[in-house]
Amino acid sequence: MEKNQEQKIKGNHNTQQIITIEGDYNVVGLQKDDVMNLIQAYCYTDKEQIVDIVKETIESINEEDGRMPEKRIFVPVIQQLSYSLDDEYIKNTYRKLLKSSMNRKKTIHPSFVSIIGQLNSDEIKILNKLPNVANIPFPIIDVRMKVGQQEGNGITLIRNFSDIGYDICDDPGNICAYIENMERLKLIEIPTMLTLTNKDVYTKLKQHPAVLNTLAKNVSSPELKYEYDEKFFQLTQFGAQFINACSE
Repeated sequence: MEKNQEQKIKGNHNTQQIITIEGDYNVVGLQKDDVMNLIQAYCYTDKEQIVDIVKETIESINEEDGRMPEKRIFVPVIQQLSYSLDDEYIKNTYRKLLKSSMNRKKTIHPSFVSIIGQLNSDEIKILNKLPNVANIPFPIIDVRMKVGQQEGNGITLIRNFSDIGYDICDDPGNICAYIENMERLKLIEIPTMLTLTNKDVYTKLKQHPAVLNTLAKNVSSPELKYEYDEKFFQLTQFGAQFINACSE
């Protein structure tokens, strides 16, 4: 809307008059006071701490890149952030998403807020370690046990094993479950019937202490044999967008 807006109206004698309304009607960029009003209206706990985080976040955004956030994204972010202040990794992920929601250069899907709420700190660490580009493969294996001439797939002892988080996760023994959860959330995908040509990456996984320890728990018998399904996972386009939105 132009700064000076002319409106035509009809008076008592059906004659047209022109009225000029003064004022700036263009809403450009990030309106700090409006953002703070949203916190006061919708944030139910730890308002002072959330205000400090939001102020710091706004100040870190280049003025030309700033935009008013969508309420349906901003409001759940600050609410979930207020419940996650005791977990540094989750808190920082919400904070980064908050910053992206006010940056016109970032693409934000509304479901990103709820996805963070379904991840734990270890899963966040793994995602932060991945390049935010789709279709880069990371090897994983399944380990199956068969007895004698048993037909079929046998018993799956380990599913979706990867060593990608063993150096950073608090509970690396749950990495298989983390991969399954990230696949459920469509952040990653595990293509069926596909494998990597470089078999050295699978040898490394088969000889990993966690795999060998699992196999050692079984009673040694010449009747037992182990088979491996060599697979890989990769970020989806959606997952790459999520990581980009939740990174600096």
